[in-house]
Amino acid sequence: KFFEAATICIIVLNALAIGVDADYSARFETPANLYEGPVYFIITETFFASYFTIEILIRFLAYRQKCQCLRDRWFVFDSILVCLMVWETWILPFIGGLQGLGQLSILRLLRLLRITRMAKLMRAFPQLLMILKGITAAARAVGWTAFLLVIISFTWSILFTNEYHQGYLTDDELGALDAADPRKIHEYFGSMDKSMLTLLIMGTILDDVTECSDIIRAQDNYWMLTAFICYIVLNSFMMLNMLVGILVEVVGSTAEAESHRASKEQATEAIMTIFTSMDSDGSGLITKDEFANMKYDSDVMAALLDLGIKDKQFDMYVQLLYNPLGLPDSDDAHQGENVAMGLESLVEALCRLRPGAAVNLLDWSTFKTSVLKSEDELQERVRKIYKIFRKRRRSGRLQEAVEGWLSEGMDKPKWKINFEMISQLEQTSSSEIIAELQRRLGVPDEIPVSMMDQELFDHISQMQEGWSE
Repeated sequence: KFFEAATICIIVLNALAIGVDADYSARFETPANLYEGPVYFIITETFFASYFTIEILIRFLAYRQKCQCLRDRWFVFDSILVCLMVWETWILPFIGGLQGLGQLSILRLLRLLRITRMAKLMRAFPQLLMILKGITAAARAVGWTAFLLVIISFTWSILFTNEYHQGYLTDDELGALDAADPRKIHEYFGSMDKSMLTLLIMGTILDDVTECSDIIRAQDNYWMLTAFICYIVLNSFMMLNMLVGILVEVVGSTAEAESHRASKEQATEAIMTIFTSMDSDGSGLITKDEFANMKYDSDVMAALLDLGIKDKQFDMYVQLLYNPLGLPDSDDAHQGENVAMGLESLVEALCRLRPGAAVNLLDWSTFKTSVLKSEDELQERVRKIYKIFRKRRRSGRLQEAVEGWLSEGMDKPKWKINFEMISQLEQTSSSEIIAELQRRLGVPDEIPVSMMDQELFDHISQMQEGWSE
């Protein structure tokens, strides 16, 4: 942060030095060669060239994989500017060929290119970038509004030109007329170009609108005065105010998007800072335990707080991200131990699940698919249990009771299945469900091995081995 702040300060000083150089060159005759001019410019140019060269080398050495620097557009942009600065400061003055070029010398043109480095200020001040992106986003709406303004002005220009065309009078003859002469109106509406200019300047921007209104009123034609007032109401009041509303809405949307992007970048940067140290297995992925340990890093928690995720909510996010079923107390609670997520996937999931995030159609479709999948899994478990009980042929009463219960539940259900019931069934093991069915149907507690499928038999065998130990 200190290095970045120092670089921003040097950029501002460099811009001021370019301004001083331009002012000095405009006042006094300065040579094209830097080293033939005042000592002040030699010292400042050498200092700025040295600093920016060292700065770009430090940034290059900071890349773990050097080829990644080519994907950083800011680094490529700064590298080009530094190369131009080195060329015009330490190489070009000594190769000659600069005499006679004056103010259009290659040296001065290259020096002016350095002012483009001021674009880096937008990274230090996000508000500037937000305004610029807002202008870019609103350019299309502004363009169509301006096109509509021109169409309306063109229509009214036809009306006024037909009424007040100048005929064979020349512009010099109109300029010689007295101010009180009624023909003076031809200077404003004598032709299509004059009418368009008058309506846009005086009718839309409202510059000297009183003067234009007085000239039209002096013609004793109140219909044209009414048409001029209607044009003002339509173009100046309605269209321009609508344009302001469009700009406010676009800039507001851009500000919200930029705020979300900045928070996401800050969270990514904070997690990336400790990602290498937290990635104990070196897989390049973040496991459940690795993400849970990030709770103790203040930078990560501060970045998550900017996303609206508080400290007390962190454990809940661990369960949401690495345990999709959200069953911390069930046998499936350890299923997230083998789940790993990439850095981008993790940050994207945090941004989508952050408090205050709007639910879109994709989120709702994903939720619907998850519910339907859970319902299918529940029905499959019920079918497996039913098949187990059907294997017992010695208890006809049990067979009839189960079939009667299922047929009654399918034809005339007494209760409707809701999310709470599904959640409770998912948290209940198969053995507990079988025990409850035995109790309600009056079946003995002991279940013959012939009634069990392989999955249930293996589960009971593991439980017996645990008890014996």
